[in-house]
Amino acid sequence: MSDSTFTVGASKLLGILSDNEKAHFYSRPEFLHKERLLYFLYDDKEFDYFKGRSTTEARLYFILQLGYFRAKRRFFSFQLKDVPKDVEFILDRYFQVDILSA
Repeated sequence: MSDSTFTVGASKLLGILSDNEKAHFYSRPEFLHKERLLYFLYDDKEFDYFKGRSTTEARLYFILQLGYFRAKRRFFSFQLKDVPKDVEFILDRYFQVDILSA
């Protein structure tokens, strides 16, 4: 059987996506700088919600999840240490401090 089909019970189903395409679809986005400028930009309502989060960590996760959702229409499980470039960008843009080197 080729990797483009698989069996469920007695029936064969067509696999539409390759393994690489599935990995790309389900993986967290990895942004270039210009993409960060687009996906981590917020309107006044979103920024008000952001300011209402009680901790810096909660604010970072809010911005990251919203940006990733905009890019892929999915939510992701991750730790801040997994996305250092995105965290650094957000800290520089919205916090003007570097809490990770403290």
